[in-house]
Amino acid sequence: MCSSASNNKIKTNMKINIGTKIREELRHQGRTDRWLADQICVHTRTVQKFYHKTSIDTQQLLTISRVLDFDFFKIYSDELASSNNTKCPNTK
Repeated sequence: MCSSASNNKIKTNMKINIGTKIREELRHQGRTDRWLADQICVHTRTVQKFYHKTSIDTQQLLTISRVLDFDFFKIYSDELASSNNTKCPNTK
């Protein structure tokens, strides 16, 4: 959201649900919630909670990326590149 007092702020309208992306990749690989939980040493319920998150701790995301051999950070990088750092319009 843009503020008239802050002309140089970056718009933050990224709509990435990282939990959904993790679930999609896990299912694509034919893996179960239990399998991922065992790999990252958490309870199955914790993995299931990830699916409802729009953000996740970077260390957890790195661990999940390594276990699934999938670069979840690239999703954010691609969004950043496609947004061209759109700034709020100059409001004088």
